Amino acid sequence: MKKFALIGAVIAAFSFTAPAQAADQPIAYKAAPAFNWNGFYVGAHVGYGWSDASGLELDGVVGGAQIGFNVHLSKNWVIGLETDISATSISAGAVDQPWIWSGRARLGYAMDRTLIYGTVGIAASRLDAGGVSSGFIGAVYGAGIEWAWTRNWTVRVEYLHYDFGDEIFAFLGPVTTLDSDVVRLGVNYRF
Repeated sequence: MKKFALIGAVIAAFSFTAPAQAADQPIAYKAAPAFNWNGFYVGAHVGYGWSDASGLELDGVVGGAQIGFNVHLSKNWVIGLETDISATSISAGAVDQPWIWSGRARLGYAMDRTLIYGTVGIAASRLDAGGVSSGFIGAVYGAGIEWAWTRNWTVRVEYLHYDFGDEIFAFLGPVTTLDSDVVRLGVNYRF
């Protein structure tokens, strides 16, 4: 009888300690899914730009809108296309650069909600002086960093260099080449 009582006491002791051991086990949390950059977006930007028109230095504020599309290729790589238009106050004396347009491809490296990217494409702009206009078409390239603070809203900072080269139509006195640089802050809404 004493043997049965001892065995019963041992079984009872183990049954009370088993839940305590299970409670000491670490809790396994399910990882949150990584942020996905796929889809269309529209946004606005504002910044500062400066241009060199055959030695004439111009500068001013830029602001406009962009629209684009991203494809999240793998865990970290994102490609996309974007077009934007900026109205500008870039000027010097009687010469001003009223707008800049670009169409660009983007290649980015995503670290969850942060996207570091490079961009390259084509661009167009115009210089006006005393009722005479000169048009320019050239290349644009740059880099930026974008951060998603919600699923739909992102903010970014980017630098773009525009190499317009020689004017393509009309004459603006001695001005024959144009290069521009822009630093801008943007916000996008993702669909």
